[in-house]
Amino acid sequence: MQKENMALGSRPVMLLVPGGPGGNHAVYLPIAEHLLKFADLIFFDPRGCAGSDSSDAEYCTMYHYID
Repeated sequence: MQKENMALGSRPVMLLVPGGPGGNHAVYLPIAEHLLKFADLIFFDPRGCAGSDSSDAEYCTMYHYID
């Protein structure tokens, strides 16, 4: 994978997981530019949040997120 002519993996990576329930990556956008000075960012939106289709509540569990 490439990003702006830089191979991913050449810098630290920060996984950003929003709080919830119902949180999404938008909470991190105000500080994303600052964080990019130190690491590549991966934004994780849980199933049923942000731009994804809504999901049945039975699938919105830690077990399914890990899977």
